[in-house]
Amino acid sequence: MDFLDTLLKSLELFQQKYRFIKESFAGKYTPDRTDETLQNLKDELAAGRHLLQESPKTACLVMALPEPMSFQETRRFLDSLENLKIPYGGIFVNQIIIDQDSNGDRYLEQGKLVSQFMELAGEKLVYLIPQQKSEPLGITALENLIGQISPAESLTPSTYETIDIKWPETIPPGFTDFIQEGRRLLIIGGKGGVGKTTIAAAIGWEMAKRHPDCQIRTVSIDPAHSLGDAFGLTLSHEPSIINPNLKGQEIESDRVIDKFREDYLWELAEMMSGEKPDNSASFEMAFAPKGWRQIVEQALPGIDEILSLLTVIELLESDKEDLIILDTAPTGHLLRFLEMPSAMQDWLSWIFKLWIKYQDIIGRTEFMGRLRTLRKRVVNAQKILKDSQKTEFIGVMRPQTGVIAEAERLYKSLVEKEIAQNYVVLNCFTSKSVVPRDKFPGVKIVCMPMLPRSIEPIEQIKGAANYLF
Repeated sequence: MDFLDTLLKSLELFQQKYRFIKESFAGKYTPDRTDETLQNLKDELAAGRHLLQESPKTACLVMALPEPMSFQETRRFLDSLENLKIPYGGIFVNQIIIDQDSNGDRYLEQGKLVSQFMELAGEKLVYLIPQQKSEPLGITALENLIGQISPAESLTPSTYETIDIKWPETIPPGFTDFIQEGRRLLIIGGKGGVGKTTIAAAIGWEMAKRHPDCQIRTVSIDPAHSLGDAFGLTLSHEPSIINPNLKGQEIESDRVIDKFREDYLWELAEMMSGEKPDNSASFEMAFAPKGWRQIVEQALPGIDEILSLLTVIELLESDKEDLIILDTAPTGHLLRFLEMPSAMQDWLSWIFKLWIKYQDIIGRTEFMGRLRTLRKRVVNAQKILKDSQKTEFIGVMRPQTGVIAEAERLYKSLVEKEIAQNYVVLNCFTSKSVVPRDKFPGVKIVCMPMLPRSIEPIEQIKGAANYLF
């Protein structure tokens, strides 16, 4: 909604300029349909914001899993809701184990996490949704599920103080050695909550262990970062050393976009408005320089992700890193990320056409040269994304009908985009799981069982690596 606020303010500046010009020539100004449209948009936006922030009528119900990374993400999400002044009504923790004898390890961990969720919720209620024997598909199953939801206080404490850790058996096939195969960039993606971050961290760990002379970096471009949680570390925008040849990094989109504004967008706003650095008279291509500055300040959706990709590509081409593993946002964001090189090329082409038409008046030859260089970087990034020798996508899913269907749609989209995918990881595999090989022709499905829970995060990563390779 902040984006819409800024856009409407910018349009209002343009309209103010129009009113001034018309009144100057005609002696008066009569509000027209544009004024009416702008006012309607402002009223609708104000009403929408009021509805979102009005606690008697609105409450965001927060869904979570009894897992450490889910708890950390929930904590960050609640902080964001507070900043946006959007009330929430409670936390629902899904996939709760009811019988501690069936899985004492998970039961012990979930008891600790439920207590943490209750402390996090404060005066709000925490509800528990028990894990189902099969997916609750259909109205009858959902009605039955609703009747099983209970307050967190109803959970019986574990009678175990410690658990003997038991690792399940390895299930072939596994990954081959990506570095030996010449890969430089691995993109890990799938639906939210399927274990993408764990897979990305485990691949980075194993590749660093197998190739001590190679430099490996695991990078999160997911706005809801959890890569640091997976390693049990605090990561930031700058790379942190995890092992001598393994780094971890969580890209901060605000910093990436701020640099892009300084490098390109502010000068683009000046060009679009007709301003010149020396404030001399110039051809005004559009109204209100301030309005254009406000518009370009609102970065294109997904621009932070493509800029992160450009940075990653430059790291590879400078040979600073031998392999980079990208931990991406859930499927919708991922598809937008993969489409951004084409979208950015179209955006730059529009600017070039405009400049060619008015270049004698606008000037700014040096700036256009920098935009051409940016376009070359984007074209190169797109080429590397489609280079099956250097780049490979790895999907992650769980043995659930909806999750598998989304993974299948993602697989088909990648085929259309000519991005190589040789593996899909079926996470949380059990003896009752069905491996959907027919939905992913030509792709190997790597099955990873449920990992022990009552262990340190880094031990989980090491264990996951053993199952994947």
